[in-house]
Amino acid sequence: MNLSNVLPAKYLDASTEPDQWLDGEVVKNQYDYVLNINMIHVSEWKCTEGLFKGSCYVLNSKGILFTYGAYADNGIITPQSNIDFNNSLKLRNPSWGLRDITKQLIPIASKYGFTLTKKVDMPSNNHFLVWSKSVEFSHT
Repeated sequence: MNLSNVLPAKYLDASTEPDQWLDGEVVKNQYDYVLNINMIHVSEWKCTEGLFKGSCYVLNSKGILFTYGAYADNGIITPQSNIDFNNSLKLRNPSWGLRDITKQLIPIASKYGFTLTKKVDMPSNNHFLVWSKSVEFSHT
């Protein structure tokens, strides 16, 4: 699909500083949306923090970060299939695993000026989370 008002997807390396994204050609506070699918649980915590930090850097003042995947919430993982999935992730890499929306994601999102504005239950016990930006990038 070729839409004249939508730029092609860009690969953003959340493990690096946002001013290095796209070989330093990323435009600060320019983009409307960032979409992240199934990364948070299969990467180190620094990538999750980098996602929020970098999204704050690239999104405009009304920008939205969308995240999709399996999550824990308030210390609880459900159903059993997600518990098993979390255990299998941790066996592959101890720094991986389902992140907790309430205990981990909301605090790190807040640090970078995002508020969780919507949580949508999706098939296969996944969730689509909508994070609204409330501040301009000021973190170094």
